[in-house]
Amino acid sequence: MRRLLPLLLCVGCNSQALSAGEDGGASGQCVSHQRSATPVADLIVLADNPSYGALFRIEFDVPLRPCDAFADVAVQVMPGDATDLVKLTAFAWQGSGRCDGPVIAVRRNVALSEELGLSSPNIMVVDGAPGSTQVASLTVEPMSSGGCSAVPADGACQLDCQCAATDPALRCVDGTCNLPCSVDVDCPSNMVCGSYLICHPLQGNGCAEGCNWSESCVLHRCEVSAEASGGNCSCDGDCGQGQLCDGHHCLIPCTTVADCPPPYDLCVEGQCSATI
Repeated sequence: MRRLLPLLLCVGCNSQALSAGEDGGASGQCVSHQRSATPVADLIVLADNPSYGALFRIEFDVPLRPCDAFADVAVQVMPGDATDLVKLTAFAWQGSGRCDGPVIAVRRNVALSEELGLSSPNIMVVDGAPGSTQVASLTVEPMSSGGCSAVPADGACQLDCQCAATDPALRCVDGTCNLPCSVDVDCPSNMVCGSYLICHPLQGNGCAEGCNWSESCVLHRCEVSAEASGGNCSCDGDCGQGQLCDGHHCLIPCTTVADCPPPYDLCVEGQCSATI
């Protein structure tokens, strides 16, 4: 069930990480970043009647300072007899030094399914960040006995396989075949990530909430604009567009591989990487 955004946000504040060069620190200071576990503000179940065989997600808000950038999410599943435990840990690239400005929130979600090893009728989701007490519980219905006959986009569904038979990227989201997403780059180039965290046709009001660190707003859509990273550094200013410095090397932050420009084909621990 969807709940209201926690009131730790200021009205009108950008809900995404700032773009490269806007480090949020005091003018002229050397800012670098370290990947750290960050407590989430809430855990929200994005399904009214979750069931195995169909997509169900957990949504969460990660409070960030203006000099921080969202990194990635680690998901650990610990199966049980009647209840499975899921530990969800959000990571952020936290900026060093003074960081002025209001705290903002980045909203993300993770998909849960039997493919992760879940099978129990009850699931407890906990925030794995040190000191966090956030918990969400859900009851999951058994997989529907319906077959996998193809269902078109926007058609009524019970199982992911019905949607995937039409398009491998489609999932059964709240009873309808749609493309799930967290950010614009999760969607085809003619679509954006919008309400209900599904892809919608591109219109003239994209980028309203800003873009990720490695992205820029291009024709009302957030697109990866970071340059290929590399080289030694001490500060973010030593690195190229869309890059961060971890105090030693320049890197491109990412949540999924869709955040990474060529030649990178992996997103590992919040940074773009390439297969060797």
